[in-house]
Amino acid sequence: MLIESIRRCSHGAMICLLAVAVEAVLIESTAVAERPDQAERRRQVQLKKYEALQEKFAKSLSDVAAQCDQNGFPKQAAAIRELGVPLPVDDLRTLELPDKIQPDIANNLSPAERRWRVELRHLQQEQAIQLYLLAQRVLEIGEVRLAYQLIQEAVRQDPDNKSVRSFLGYERSGDEWTTPFLARMRQKHYVDTEKFGWLPRDHVKRYENGERYFRSGRGSVGRWVSAAQEAELRRSFKNAWEVESEHYLVKTNHSLERGVELSRQLEQFYRVFFQTFSGFLTTQDQRSSLAKGRRRSTRNQFEIHYFSNKEDYVEALRPQVPEISITTGLYLSGTGIAYFYHQPEMDDDPEGPATRTIFHEATHQLFAETRKTRRKSLMVGEHAHFWIIEGIACYMESFAKKGDRYELGDPMYQRFRAARYRYLEDDYYIPLGRFASQGANEIQHSIEIRKLYSQASGLTHFFMHYKDGKYRDALIEHLSQLYSTNLRVRERPATLPQLIGTDYKTLDEQYGEYMRAEQEKLTARAEK
Repeated sequence: MLIESIRRCSHGAMICLLAVAVEAVLIESTAVAERPDQAERRRQVQLKKYEALQEKFAKSLSDVAAQCDQNGFPKQAAAIRELGVPLPVDDLRTLELPDKIQPDIANNLSPAERRWRVELRHLQQEQAIQLYLLAQRVLEIGEVRLAYQLIQEAVRQDPDNKSVRSFLGYERSGDEWTTPFLARMRQKHYVDTEKFGWLPRDHVKRYENGERYFRSGRGSVGRWVSAAQEAELRRSFKNAWEVESEHYLVKTNHSLERGVELSRQLEQFYRVFFQTFSGFLTTQDQRSSLAKGRRRSTRNQFEIHYFSNKEDYVEALRPQVPEISITTGLYLSGTGIAYFYHQPEMDDDPEGPATRTIFHEATHQLFAETRKTRRKSLMVGEHAHFWIIEGIACYMESFAKKGDRYELGDPMYQRFRAARYRYLEDDYYIPLGRFASQGANEIQHSIEIRKLYSQASGLTHFFMHYKDGKYRDALIEHLSQLYSTNLRVRERPATLPQLIGTDYKTLDEQYGEYMRAEQEKLTARAEK
């Protein structure tokens, strides 16, 4: 079943209601600085430099791989050649980076093996340096998406490059890579346990033995109780467990263990979200700051309330949201909090609809809270362009781990399958110009809301992936203006045709071509 989202104004707050029926900080932007064709030409120049760098690197790797073949290391030779194949330009995956520094190459290897391993390490380190230098240059002229692609490739080749790691927010501590939050927790003598999350070092054994340290609130005197006693004490949400991580504060009366699981899941989602969206900076100072390797300033943690059951969830939120019983989760802009409750099917299907709801609402929260303004303003998408507000949240539901990477935009995800079916089989499509003119109220009260959400999902996939992400920058700029803290920009954002340099009719035609091509590719893949 598809999950449809219902967004309405309630008591002056924007809410997102999810009914079961089926900020990378975004930096302020006020204008389009150059024509789209100029930006594309500039991007192509930088891509050619990147391609030349990669071609030279691949040739050097091929020489090392040949040494491996000659000395009886065929598997290693194949892996080395694979390193010479760059990540696709349209890649929306992030690597899971190692925490530990790579060990030195052992001295007890055979001379032949040590020779090729030393040469490989040197080549990868040098390639990472060159990629980082190129990333700095393209950042300074505003090509941020390409810069992040270069950084991804650099950290893939050398995960211990200090400049690259600093760019991504890490710092070295002994033989590990850490973040300011991790360093702070370690200074407090806390350790990150797999089951219970961060605990004082001297509490770990007692937790493993079934004891729990209970405090009714921060600053209060705590006492040791049994796990069963703590569960009873925390049944009331006012005594909820608080699970703190780098970017999130999860409060839950379900269980400490589930709170830790959710916190870790959201941290991975946050990382992918900001690597995908946060690079689209507009001011020279902001670009220069990143180019010099300075870390982004951090904001307060994003707050999540996770209730043990639907009854607690409804009781807590009904005063603010009368329709709360039809929802499975929501982000409430008035509080800045995203709310969810535990659904038993999550235990059997951790990647099912309930989890997708969390990604959907977390997307609304990240976009809105990183661009929040205290001044009275229009609800985002209130009068027009509402399709992309929900479309991007539906798109982010596709977040998934594949091997050692996290990915977005799997064309087989249910939202995108439904979009192709609506377009190709049902012959359902509202021209983009008319769709973009619709605001929140018109879309949310439409009797065709499911079809509208399917189309919004398909269009978002198109703008994110068409021709190696050709329109992705324009889409993110469009979102940036819709969420702008400059009220004039928010109320009169540039349209997608204006940002791209085309017209709605052309985009409609390209969307149709894209839908047909995607279906043909998937059909051919299935027939193999």
